[in-house]
Amino acid sequence: MSFFMRHYQPWVGRLFEGDYRRLDQKGYNALRYHLKCGGEIPEDFELPSRRDRNRKWAEEVETTGVLVPPTGKAEVSYRDLERLAASMRRKIDRSKS
Repeated sequence: MSFFMRHYQPWVGRLFEGDYRRLDQKGYNALRYHLKCGGEIPEDFELPSRRDRNRKWAEEVETTGVLVPPTGKAEVSYRDLERLAASMRRKIDRSKS
């Protein structure tokens, strides 16, 4: 965990699990092994899945009304809007069932 926090600290909260897996396959495998063996995660550690990140963003947009993508960029891309819409559709579908 200390290696991850040392090298990826600037991106914690902006990286999601798939990004880390693509950037550092060995590090990702070591992290998964650490968790599998009962290792603990620091409280400030955040490595959400893409779905979790989009769900959190949808909740923030719904609450605040401000459309700032989770990537932190000033402009919102069409792809970001598609992700937001898909996340909100899933939330509506879950509430209907």
